[in-house]
Amino acid sequence: MWQITAFILLILIFVALLKIFFLKNIFDKLVIFDTITTLAIAFLIVFSIIWKEIILVDIAIVYALLSYISILYFAKYIR
Repeated sequence: MWQITAFILLILIFVALLKIFFLKNIFDKLVIFDTITTLAIAFLIVFSIIWKEIILVDIAIVYALLSYISILYFAKYIR
């Protein structure tokens, strides 16, 4: 079951990456970037459950915080 979940997350990340290259609006690209980081966090959580490694959850939390701060900074910088 976890293989299906990981595969779907990877497909969604790949589709979002492709969408970044074809969009012209910078705000849409910012939203897609936030989506990619959220999917990457979900991917880390799935693998932390599979491997039974709690450190990956900590890494995912730090990655989420950094992602949130960077999105806010980019949005302020663009405006």
